[in-house]
Amino acid sequence: MIEMRDKNSRIRSIKRPVSISQGGKCLDVMGPSQTGQKPGLWQCHFEGGNQEWVVEISKVNVNEVVIAHQSPGDLSTYCLRVSIERQLEMVAMTTLDSCFQNREFVFETRPLRREHVQFFHVLSNLCIRRVGDANLHMATCTRVGDQSWELLAGRAA
Repeated sequence: MIEMRDKNSRIRSIKRPVSISQGGKCLDVMGPSQTGQKPGLWQCHFEGGNQEWVVEISKVNVNEVVIAHQSPGDLSTYCLRVSIERQLEMVAMTTLDSCFQNREFVFETRPLRREHVQFFHVLSNLCIRRVGDANLHMATCTRVGDQSWELLAGRAA
């Protein structure tokens, strides 16, 4: 189950949008919210918007999640999937539940050190990996830091 620690190191479940972070960089929409948009990494600002993500836990398997951005502009839900080119991309969906109905949107979380997790894409058998300063790629899963992600409460904390 994905969990976060508060300032007092108490564990609590995610119940609100978060920033997905690695080394001071956060998962960012990197442009307009639209189908086909490829997210990247940008300096964390913790003000929501293009860095605000919902990590929805499956009702069937607590290790499975959908990662989605809910656009404030058009109130659409954009779920992450892995494209044929093995790149992360956003796809407009009607609801978070509709993302779980298609396995191409489902990731497993694998615990790493402390409150860090690895996002494993079930169908491609690959993990989300940071490459360089701002890029994301899907790669063979390893236990190295470029695949270790922290989930941080943003402005609503």
